[in-house]
Amino acid sequence: MKTILQYPEFDDKQFDPRHIKEETLSICDKIAKAYIKAPSVEIWSNETIITNLRQIEFYWECGLFSNEDEAIQLCGQVEQLILHLKKQAEKGHKFMPGETYEGLDSNFKLYYNEVTISDNTIFFVMGDTKITYITHNVLDILTTSNSQFCDQTHHSINNIIKKSSLISSVSEKERNKFFRSMNDKITDLRDKISA
Repeated sequence: MKTILQYPEFDDKQFDPRHIKEETLSICDKIAKAYIKAPSVEIWSNETIITNLRQIEFYWECGLFSNEDEAIQLCGQVEQLILHLKKQAEKGHKFMPGETYEGLDSNFKLYYNEVTISDNTIFFVMGDTKITYITHNVLDILTTSNSQFCDQTHHSINNIIKKSSLISSVSEKERNKFFRSMNDKITDLRDKISA
């Protein structure tokens, strides 16, 4: 709202979690609960987490945190998110943080791709319906159900999957290496902030 959308009421404000409205948190909770019920295949690279960490680093370097503790706390929350993602990958299904591992069997496949994928395309299939969601202007989304475009997107995603390693439910060594690498990046940022 401050950096990308440039809401004027945030012009002179630093980051403060109290600026997040309860309504926004409630919507996020509903989205998360719907997400864990939908079977999904995700492709992550080492760059996937970097985007979030760069945002924290940018705000820190620009003096947009009121104190070091808030930046460190955000790093800790990203770390918790990664830990939760790792637990989901181990089990092969999604569940809410803090809940038991019970869930829809095999509703989550996580692939690791060593090639940088700076793409947040979402391809959705339900029965005969295919829809592609593409990020536009950082926060906006373009949506299409054009069959040719969706088929090309599906083909492209399948091609990337063929060149990726499945790290959910299997490949414990590769999974641990991937998540250790992400945790190292979080530690590096936390150390930079604390220096």
